[in-house]
Amino acid sequence: MKCTPIEPKPTNARGKHPMDVQNNLHTRWLIENAHLITSLTPGDFKSGVILVNAIAYLAEKHQHHPTLTLGYNQLDIRITTHDAGRLTNKDYRLATAIDKLLED
Repeated sequence: MKCTPIEPKPTNARGKHPMDVQNNLHTRWLIENAHLITSLTPGDFKSGVILVNAIAYLAEKHQHHPTLTLGYNQLDIRITTHDAGRLTNKDYRLATAIDKLLED
């Protein structure tokens, strides 16, 4: 499923965190308040629901659950490790898995 990222806001996530897995991230990901965030435009609401379900499947597989906010033609994704109060490898692994999903 192809989605178009919405214009970036604060800081690009690539090169801004010491973890190796960050280098695999698409430039759509930003870091904001200890969260990896991105906004996508899935095309329409139905496509957004399908995308949310696909991300939910990945989240269960990774045992790491993002905050997903779906509007008519916008899906906001926020990933953080709440227990740690910061970004961890779990966050970057899930973001990378979401990137792979979006490539298909």
